[in-house]
Amino acid sequence: MLMNTTKQNKPVRSISDLVRADRSTGDVMLVLDFSSSMGGGMANGKTRVDGLRDAVKQIQAQAPTAMVIFYRNDATFVTSIDHVQPEGGTPLAQGLELACRSCSRVIVVSDGCPNDELYALEVGRKLGRCDCIFVGDVAVTDEDGNIHYDHGREFLALLAKETGGTMFDGDLAQVKTLVSHVVALLGDGQ
Repeated sequence: MLMNTTKQNKPVRSISDLVRADRSTGDVMLVLDFSSSMGGGMANGKTRVDGLRDAVKQIQAQAPTAMVIFYRNDATFVTSIDHVQPEGGTPLAQGLELACRSCSRVIVVSDGCPNDELYALEVGRKLGRCDCIFVGDVAVTDEDGNIHYDHGREFLALLAKETGGTMFDGDLAQVKTLVSHVVALLGDGQ
């Protein structure tokens, strides 16, 4: 059950209530990446998805909010991510489209580049503010020792810039910092 309220203090008890919420309320929604790459390992031995689950539990305990996940070739509203497994591509545009139906601001958490960058940017611009948290490897060193910055990070930075949002490099192995950043974003009401 969702435990959030709209800016007019109307209770949000279900996805139906959320979808009916007035877009002008400024409610914020988490848009979470569950693509296959989120199953990748981290230095602490956990997967990114394990870290995301830990972070979301803490976020929901401090600032309950609605969530959309995107994976496979689709997106869906969820009330829990406990049993969702990472799968398929990165259909961020579909996640933003779904969120767009009930809010004007999102916090995107992703480790990669969307399937369709141009469409995701277009939807993001229509939506409004997109705060983005990149949780992948910021830079990768190739076999020749050259450092390459992740294209997914570059895309999320562009999405944030184009929509008036913020960009943050998160670390799902260090959940406390990530959680405090998201909770601050949820509470800033802008």
